[in-house]
Amino acid sequence: MRTVARIGLGIIILLLLAIPAWPLINLALVPYRVSAALHNEDLQQRVSDLTALQADYPQENQQALLRLADDSDAVTRSRAVSYLVNTNASPRVTNAFLQHLLNDPAGEVRLCCAVALLSDQSLDVQQAFIQSLKDKNEQVVRVAIAALRRRGGAAVVKPLFGLLHHASWNVRLDACKALIALNVADSRVVATVETLSHEPEAAAYDAQVATTEQREHELGRVPELNWGWGKINTILKQAKMIVATNPHPKKTPKPATTVLRFGPATPTATPLPQGAPATD
Repeated sequence: MRTVARIGLGIIILLLLAIPAWPLINLALVPYRVSAALHNEDLQQRVSDLTALQADYPQENQQALLRLADDSDAVTRSRAVSYLVNTNASPRVTNAFLQHLLNDPAGEVRLCCAVALLSDQSLDVQQAFIQSLKDKNEQVVRVAIAALRRRGGAAVVKPLFGLLHHASWNVRLDACKALIALNVADSRVVATVETLSHEPEAAAYDAQVATTEQREHELGRVPELNWGWGKINTILKQAKMIVATNPHPKKTPKPATTVLRFGPATPTATPLPQGAPATD
């Protein structure tokens, strides 16, 4: 009995001595906990675990995510950059987004980084979005168009005009919308929208617009204000109006003051990301 009592007392003493070390132990475990959370296929649990880690260990959590953003597995990288958005902003995080946007071989990672940089107004990010207009992933290109449309400025006009012959119907339409929003549409934009209106995707696009407008009507909203663009012929009218009233477009266009959205995706294209990223 004495031996058992001594062993029990020894364990208690060791535990008491270890209590001050628990914070250090927890800090050391953060990278392993972040990695485990990213590899968890249960989305709700993954979000819960990473949210808790960010709340308790913001700096260590961010450092772990930055390391995992360079993981050899594309899914892990895309999840890491997605959750980096929820950490404290820093030049290191922005640089990680830029590097992966321009150089990552996986389309879903580049897409996550493009979305993460949408609100960044720096010139480095603008230049990265201009380069991303040549990305092979259609969704990355569409996010880049949206970002450049928001920024405006003379530097974005020529690259956007360069998309009027893009292979993707959606990309050509988004480029036309951006040029209309920037008030620099010319006869080339009019001709492109006219061509788009006669292609098979136009019918699906208009049908999606009609569905959306009907839903807005049922909700008691004004479709024209909430949708922002309307059907193909409405977009064409906007382009022609700019050409008629502004034959010499501004050299330094300003971003649109109203909220102008992407049009609906056609059945042959993946909609812009709302959650799970697209692939190449």
